[in-house]
Amino acid sequence: MSALLILGSLVLLHAGYCSYEYHAFVKTTGSFVPTEIILEVVIGLVIINFGALSSIKSRYRLGITHDEVVWPPLTFLMPINLSEATGVVNSLGISEHEELETRRDFIDVKQKRKEYTEWLANQEA
Repeated sequence: MSALLILGSLVLLHAGYCSYEYHAFVKTTGSFVPTEIILEVVIGLVIINFGALSSIKSRYRLGITHDEVVWPPLTFLMPINLSEATGVVNSLGISEHEELETRRDFIDVKQKRKEYTEWLANQEA
């Protein structure tokens, strides 16, 4: 876990505690949250977001057609170059639209059943 995530969480926790103590102190009057607490919350959220974005790493993938582990060319996320992206997709053994075509929402079940029946008939013949 990133140190920035821990630091941001502690800042947010402190802001929450300060807000609780402030509202316990001024229960009788209807006042707003002080700007110091609001500023502390904003700073905590910015630190957490920066820590989360800086801790993202690329993971390896398993090839579909060749059962080999394909390591990403870079450890951390970088801007996408189309030629590199298609090279990574081709190294996995799929087309560039394979992920969309194989989603359950887009599969034509009747067509797949027909293909399976034809394949089964060819296997038995």
